[in-house]
Amino acid sequence: MNAVLRQRLTRAALASGGAGTYGPCSPTPAAWTLDLIPQGNAPFGNGWAQLDLSASGYDPYYATFVTVSTSDAIKLQR
Repeated sequence: MNAVLRQRLTRAALASGGAGTYGPCSPTPAAWTLDLIPQGNAPFGNGWAQLDLSASGYDPYYATFVTVSTSDAIKLQR
């Protein structure tokens, strides 16, 4: 799974960070966490941000990789 978080701080400043994790592919749900740390000099702040998630896994029935992606606005709070 990969994630990217972007937050517009000002007209010229954008905080952005990404992270990824691996886990077993199973029909059983499993909890996961990601630490999204901003890259560069702009820290994340309170307010709205855009979160983009992408997960992929191998489908043995069709012998191919399957990818699912989603985007959502989230509210950050300290």
